Amino acid sequence: MRDDEPKPHSKELPGIKHGISGGQWESYFDPQEREDDNDGQERYQQVGCSSSIGRDEFEFLAISYDKDGSIRFMPTICVRDLDRAMFLPFVNASLAEKIQAIHVFANGYKIHELGPDDLQVDAMPCNPRVPVEFTEEELKDPWVRVRPSGMVSTFRFSFFEKTPRRMYVPEPVEDSLKGWKR
Repeated sequence: MRDDEPKPHSKELPGIKHGISGGQWESYFDPQEREDDNDGQERYQQVGCSSSIGRDEFEFLAISYDKDGSIRFMPTICVRDLDRAMFLPFVNASLAEKIQAIHVFANGYKIHELGPDDLQVDAMPCNPRVPVEFTEEELKDPWVRVRPSGMVSTFRFSFFEKTPRRMYVPEPVEDSLKGWKR
């Protein structure tokens, strides 16, 4: 190893080619908490994280949120809760330039697809209030919003306008009484 090369574990290098990681946070609404009791800070709870090896080139970037588990201790979001929900991606400007499409999947269904003609980058200054602290170096690439190319400000799921498409073929239930006579 040359002296000018970064030493392993001495510094985390930016970029997908050096490693991929993710985090999941949730914010909960407490109807018992009064507005004047809140100190103005949003409260997030980390509910998941991931990491994997880096890749120099890739065809698509998958971003996931996963709450699957055999036991659910608190209410979680269901696919039906997404109907009529709005969403607005916030990404850094260099990633926004590379987005060609957004496909949204949930529980084995494709519930939304946006192509290049559906997307526009809104570079107006914004602060997405993400619960992670970034360094000044990381923030040199500013946050931008990926908005619909039409006259609306956010994307919206509508299962009335676009029916979710199942992405798998289900197995039929076996007839255990087939051929059985009384």
